[in-house]
Amino acid sequence: MAWVLLDDNFPNHPKAIAAGRLARDLFVCGLCYCRKYHTDGFIPKKAISALGCGPDPKRDVEALLRVGFWDASDGGYVVHGYREMYADSDAKASADIRRQQKRDAGKKGGQASWAARQQRGEITVAAPKQSASKQDEAATKQPASTSAEAHRNGSERTGSVQLHLGEKSEEGDAPPLDVWLAQLQEDYPQTRVTYGHMTEQGFVDAFQKDSRPAREVWAEMRANLENQKAGYEWRVKGMTPKLETWLRDGRWKQRHETEPAPAGRANGTPAWLATARAKK
Repeated sequence: MAWVLLDDNFPNHPKAIAAGRLARDLFVCGLCYCRKYHTDGFIPKKAISALGCGPDPKRDVEALLRVGFWDASDGGYVVHGYREMYADSDAKASADIRRQQKRDAGKKGGQASWAARQQRGEITVAAPKQSASKQDEAATKQPASTSAEAHRNGSERTGSVQLHLGEKSEEGDAPPLDVWLAQLQEDYPQTRVTYGHMTEQGFVDAFQKDSRPAREVWAEMRANLENQKAGYEWRVKGMTPKLETWLRDGRWKQRHETEPAPAGRANGTPAWLATARAKK
């Protein structure tokens, strides 16, 4: 939501008085239009009828042009001095738009990176060997220090992340990890969702550290996510962790309590109504 800046003496300014009350109101409505839609001070002619606060918008426009509040422009009008007044706030709005565009691009890039790594064999799905020793199991994992260092300096990661998910399904198909991760990122509260290698690794570890079949882990993860989204801590108190933290700290295993009933209520029923029912 944007804000309109006006001097508190604006209604009594000589130009505002000369333009007239209806033209003055049109000027304020024009400012609100520019701020809401980030037009850089431009107001198209076709928008005047919707902004006009009087029976004769054309006369009000001429009054604003006459006193110098508006300047004529191709296809419409420009608020005089708008850029000088709102340069900082509009730059902030543009920066917010660019950040959202970067987040959207990062989301698509993360999904494409996951699919490419899986195709190259950097992420594989395999059934565990029951007789494997701890040394053999450790050898299939990418060292955490190497992975973290590669993530920090942006260099290409080497080696592979072996993901042991237990037995495959009766149909013999492997769990679609890339699809599951994309679905999780889509369902997670978007203001706290994360992408990239650390999120992918946290997702991998959630399955790797659990001895149950992958689909049981995934079902629990989805069920607990919906429980936490509807719970008191996330929905009311705003204590939603970042997705990376939710995965890596094992918070996906938690189940939250529902919102407690307000004081004076019994199971969500007003006290006066509960008493009346009891007397029947």
